Amino acid sequence: MRTLIVTVGTSLLTNRTDERPWHGWQHGQDLPDENTAAQYAESADEQLLCAETNTLQALPNSLQPQDSIAFLHSATPAGEWCAKVLLQHYQKQGHKCELFEIGGLSYKEKSFTSRGLKSLMEHIFSIIKQADNVAICATGGFKAEIAFANMIGMLTHVPVYYLHEQFRELVELPSIPIDWDISIVEDNRRFFEWIDEEPRSSLEVENWLKANPQLRTFTSVTLDGHTLLSTVGELIYGAYKIQDNSKPKAVWPPPSEVSPQEKIKLEGTDHHRPKGWKDFTERIAEIAQVGIIRYDGNGDKSKKRSGVYDSDSDTGTLKVLLADEKYALPLVVETTARGEEQVDLVKEYLQRQIRNW
Repeated sequence: MRTLIVTVGTSLLTNRTDERPWHGWQHGQDLPDENTAAQYAESADEQLLCAETNTLQALPNSLQPQDSIAFLHSATPAGEWCAKVLLQHYQKQGHKCELFEIGGLSYKEKSFTSRGLKSLMEHIFSIIKQADNVAICATGGFKAEIAFANMIGMLTHVPVYYLHEQFRELVELPSIPIDWDISIVEDNRRFFEWIDEEPRSSLEVENWLKANPQLRTFTSVTLDGHTLLSTVGELIYGAYKIQDNSKPKAVWPPPSEVSPQEKIKLEGTDHHRPKGWKDFTERIAEIAQVGIIRYDGNGDKSKKRSGVYDSDSDTGTLKVLLADEKYALPLVVETTARGEEQVDLVKEYLQRQIRNW
């Protein structure tokens, strides 16, 4: 079984190769009906339908029923539409499929570089780390998105495939034929782990950088006085963690039997809540491994930063705080994870969702 990571663009909407029902669609217009598009795709020529289907149908050993597909789409309405139609198309063929929205990956220049590319790398690295047989289909999306997907593949020795809708021959981008030097990460592992946990004040980080000036290349300063791993830092550290085999590989926990609508139990909670709390709790409820989300009456509201602050490896319970400049909402999130490795896996995934909130 392969896990195929597919970056999604908008060629499904914009191709002019046939008389599809939405032929001539342009950005700014209302999006076509998703179900109508998925129905059309059933009988369409996959070589002509879009760049994503053209690549998938040309893969070595063909696309097998047991192959699963992870569609990574931008935080744009058009990108989400294309990914949802592709999801329906391949689910009807019997494939296990998932959608991942890459927060910050949009037409806003600042969020594209500060959040978008980092979020893209986090998602790709996470999928690679948990699957045994992975390939990247760098077919669609922004040019920088495709470039970073290519670099991740080269650094982690994961094959990267590309086949434009007008190409006839599949292109496999080679991995770097030598092992890259990871000594700078290995020698400074404590620093990389520390700065990757949460945003750190620039003053704190500067104390590290004065003693290790070579690390400055891997950091970037934000306007609010924090220093984070730069895009290059995220890329190198993410690739390092893939090669780090010191920890056993966790098996993703089973899904909860509770429906997303029944998971949220916040009745009677203090009405002073942070901005966006409702949308975010609904997003948490969509995570298959989450069971119940309830108010934590004993939770610490003093912290000013959202995050996962505690976990119980025996019960799979996570202590989560959603906070803005005025209010804080402490939550208990019950999950199906059991054991340290599984809990860490779900905790890391949820922490990424909070960062992209």
